[in-house]
Amino acid sequence: MAEAATTMLGLTGPGMGLTRMAAFAPAVNTEPLQPNGIHFGGGALPEFYMPYPARTSPHLERARTFAADWTRRIGIARAGVWTDHWTDAQDYGYWAAVSVPDAPAAAVDLVAAWGVWGFHWDDFFDDRFKRTRNILAGRAYVDRLMTFLPQDLAKMPAPEDPVQAGLADLWTRMAPNLPPSGRAAFPGQLGEFLYGPLWEVHNVIQGRSPDPVDYVEMRRQTGGGMFAYALAMAGLGGDLPAAVWEHRTMKALGEIFAEVPPLRNDIISYDKEIHREGEIHNAVLITQQFFGCDRERATSIVNDLLTGRIRQFQRLAAIEVPRMARELDLDATDRATVAAVVNALRDWLAGDCHWAPRCARYR
Repeated sequence: MAEAATTMLGLTGPGMGLTRMAAFAPAVNTEPLQPNGIHFGGGALPEFYMPYPARTSPHLERARTFAADWTRRIGIARAGVWTDHWTDAQDYGYWAAVSVPDAPAAAVDLVAAWGVWGFHWDDFFDDRFKRTRNILAGRAYVDRLMTFLPQDLAKMPAPEDPVQAGLADLWTRMAPNLPPSGRAAFPGQLGEFLYGPLWEVHNVIQGRSPDPVDYVEMRRQTGGGMFAYALAMAGLGGDLPAAVWEHRTMKALGEIFAEVPPLRNDIISYDKEIHREGEIHNAVLITQQFFGCDRERATSIVNDLLTGRIRQFQRLAAIEVPRMARELDLDATDRATVAAVVNALRDWLAGDCHWAPRCARYR
């Protein structure tokens, strides 16, 4: 059963989408979607399946203050994409507070600042490189950004703009507190997010629209799924044997976690992306094009996929994680750390589901 579950989740190898299209096929006899009361230009959003309650950190107001102060100290507005007022309106202090509700105050602060930096990077890249289709300059800029993630912090280069300054500051704050495995893995996890949009620029230049399943695979990167995974893990304070991180169950949980928020975002931000920005990389739009259906049906298909992913997460957490612990003969300490990892992923998924439809960014 575990192998079957992870086979469904292991959508690897771009170009294999047509062999895995059943994951996107319209479901039979699905229950009708019920509106959740939040209306956008295209009508009410569907009801997103989320069995876990969103909780708010007691450090919410502190995180809001920290995010606002950090934004101004780094000078995010000087990058020319966001104003300080717009940054505050998106409320990344709240995003952090519902994403890591049990984390210590300093960890919530750090996640809030990473939220500012990461979402700003998304818009900064679009403004500077995607709209201009300047893929070579975009790659050179990302290559430069990656130098601000040295394992030896004494080798941190001097930043030349607010984006670089923000990354240098955040990595300097975060790296000393990570376990060895997390510190080694983080540059690659963030790198997926930084390099992912270059694939989108290439598609724009080539006039190519990806098939739905290949898009999902890349959406884990362009949506910062593993970057968010690293942030969710950063506040736990423990580490696990390599055999745990490499186990099929943990990898499957990570894949679901990396897919769900970006795909849900594609539903929520459809009007912003398609009607106001002319974006072509959106799961709903790509599903419309592939199946030749209208927006409402495409939204239902994508939301059914999201529901399936969350239910797979529930099954993995309830059945496969305990089975993995027995299989690897984990001791009590490692079992507790695994439980903390699963709970952190669960909390983040619930928090993002609560925050995203309410965020000014997508209105």
